[in-house]
Amino acid sequence: MINNDQIIYRKCCPICGSSNIKQFIFEYKKCVSCEGVFIDQIKKLKEIYNDEYYFFDESKKSKNLKRADYQLKYLRRLLRKLNFHFDTLKILDIGCGTGEFVFRCLENGLDAYGVDISTKAINIAITRYKIADRVFRYYRFDDIPSFVDNSYTVITLWEVLEHLEDPVNYLHQVLQLLKEGGILLFSTPNVKSLWSKLLKRKWHGFGIPEYHITYFSPITIKIALERQITIENYEICTVSPYNDYLFLTKNVLGSILPNIKHNLIRKFMKCFFLPVIFPPNKLLEFLASRFLLGDTLIGYAQKS
Repeated sequence: MINNDQIIYRKCCPICGSSNIKQFIFEYKKCVSCEGVFIDQIKKLKEIYNDEYYFFDESKKSKNLKRADYQLKYLRRLLRKLNFHFDTLKILDIGCGTGEFVFRCLENGLDAYGVDISTKAINIAITRYKIADRVFRYYRFDDIPSFVDNSYTVITLWEVLEHLEDPVNYLHQVLQLLKEGGILLFSTPNVKSLWSKLLKRKWHGFGIPEYHITYFSPITIKIALERQITIENYEICTVSPYNDYLFLTKNVLGSILPNIKHNLIRKFMKCFFLPVIFPPNKLLEFLASRFLLGDTLIGYAQKS
């Protein structure tokens, strides 16, 4: 990795370290060895994630809370599955955004904290959910005094890995904060999903290269995890949070019929075609999970 005052040049794959890379889509490069997808020329994080980085839309509050409910449900199910042995949980949500996951954890009696690189997002979390003593702005791990080794039982990285310039090293730092036997939960876009294969350049993930600089697939996330010597076991699956009418009509049909107004397509397909062409959401989720083709990778790793 080569640095100058403004730009970081990644000459090797940030996942496996290979220098055998080729052009992929738009600004993205692809590793020939592991098929990792990444931007090779990126701005430094402080240049990208300034105080005004986070754009908050009031209409997203309900959606963010629903996502937090799903994440908490996943965490509870995982804890039961693993027969988690800690008497009390101490949770750290890295990349907490406007704090919905931390808020839901606190509502359910869990000891949770959150950090985010965006000052604006943290201020929104404090104002909206009154959790000033639970969420903090950070840029580096040593910015927060409570970031000490072996201090958390659960750490979450919801939609964070795709933003990192050096995700393998970042995972190493995160794992140091976990207690022995603690678990790391993560989610990140799946660059090998069914939709990315079908839509190619029109896939929603390729629309923000300034922020999404490293993409994972089921294979490459395994590579990144297996490079961590402190991981005892892990599990990966995929889900498809975008398999609703809006996503299908906008991205699939919208790419085929660009001259027809989106609202017209949405209403027409919702009434006549989608209920017939596309199975119910539960079936789609099952198929995505079975073949690892969902739009989002989600999983956990347990520290030895």
